[in-house]
Amino acid sequence: NPLASSNDMVGKLLRLKKSQSENNFNQDDMELNIEEDHLEWILSVTEKYDLSDESKTFRVLLDYAIEDGDQEDIFSEDNMRCRHC
Repeated sequence: NPLASSNDMVGKLLRLKKSQSENNFNQDDMELNIEEDHLEWILSVTEKYDLSDESKTFRVLLDYAIEDGDQEDIFSEDNMRCRHC
């Protein structure tokens, strides 16, 4: 169960690591500091939709934001949400 393993990540650090996918797309390593509930959500979505790993989940989110999202809707001060501020 991926959610159970989230307790092992007390530092709330998710390391996305894959230098090259099976499709030969160039991918870079990246470290993100995220809140524990963010990590739990990412892990649950990854499992629910049978995605290959958390990196894939983030790439799906980014592709959706890039292709279908409105940057003003996502990042304007009026709309930005910070549940932990």
